[in-house]
Amino acid sequence: EASYCVVSNTTAAFRGNNTTTASAPVCLGVGTKLRNSLVTRNSRFRVEHSRKASAGVKVVGDDVLIEDCTISHNTANQHSNTYLQSGATGLLIYGKATVRRTQICNNTTYVNGNANTDEIAGVCVAVESHLENCLISGNKVTTTSEAGNSRCAGLYLIAKASIVNCTICGNYVDEKVNFTTHGVYANTTEALAITNSIIYGNGRPQEEFSAINFVSKSKALTLANNCFGSVDRQNFDNDTCVYATPYDVFYDDGVYKINSESICCNKGVEISGLTSDIDGFARPQGVSFDIGCYEAKIEKTCSFISLKDNVCKGKKITMLGRAAFPDEVVEWLWNIDGQMYTVNESSEIEIEFKE
Repeated sequence: EASYCVVSNTTAAFRGNNTTTASAPVCLGVGTKLRNSLVTRNSRFRVEHSRKASAGVKVVGDDVLIEDCTISHNTANQHSNTYLQSGATGLLIYGKATVRRTQICNNTTYVNGNANTDEIAGVCVAVESHLENCLISGNKVTTTSEAGNSRCAGLYLIAKASIVNCTICGNYVDEKVNFTTHGVYANTTEALAITNSIIYGNGRPQEEFSAINFVSKSKALTLANNCFGSVDRQNFDNDTCVYATPYDVFYDDGVYKINSESICCNKGVEISGLTSDIDGFARPQGVSFDIGCYEAKIEKTCSFISLKDNVCKGKKITMLGRAAFPDEVVEWLWNIDGQMYTVNESSEIEIEFKE
């Protein structure tokens, strides 16, 4: 097990006909656990052929656990007639893995020359895995080549996977090339389940709300309570999902958190065993789970109003208590002139006004 590690500023170059499996700054073997660690600003340079490489983290064995980590600002540069077989600049999964509360952000893949490649900047899942409460954002593929196979900036799936309460936003491929998908590309016919996840706002600047976010070849695709862009409804029209128009998901550009006004608030489904969000904040805060990796931070407040105006001395008035989450109120406690009153079944109490 490795915890509280920082791996940064490493550089590796592969030259010649490197048809063997390339490595990564962090390689996780069978049963490895990586927790509370930062993998950032590492570089990989490849000339000619290279396979299954990563500039960030690579899973090479089964039963791997990645929790509470940040994999960010790593870069991969591919030159000449590069062949990058299903690699990823951020996180590359070639063994069964569970990834929880982890950010894979701002990783970049640069492609120059006649590259016949699968180019992924964020995450590539090549072996059955589970992602939960993860943020995949700001990843980018930039290329000068019109050749190539599959190009995906966010999450690329070529194996069975389950995606739960993840947020995949702000990723993009900078050129319109073959098989471009900015957000999520399920390039597999295997079973894929996506639940309570935001896949929205992926695309080149000024095109992020009009570009397709999600493309799938899966023959066993299960979607439940997700948020897509409105443009995705044409491909995936699902009664449990919400389809967002610009600016009704997040309350701050570039910070992929939601609040009580978001279209994603209280629109998720309860997930057994999932009790917190990516920040460790308890789920749910409202009447149901929120969609995405962040649970809206909603203050549970109470207030009261009078049910009658212009009350005179010696008259009685009924006060009504109001709560942001009335279904969670167990009992009402009123403190009137130092005397405590308990009203178990109703939020109303009658008060006589005196001098």
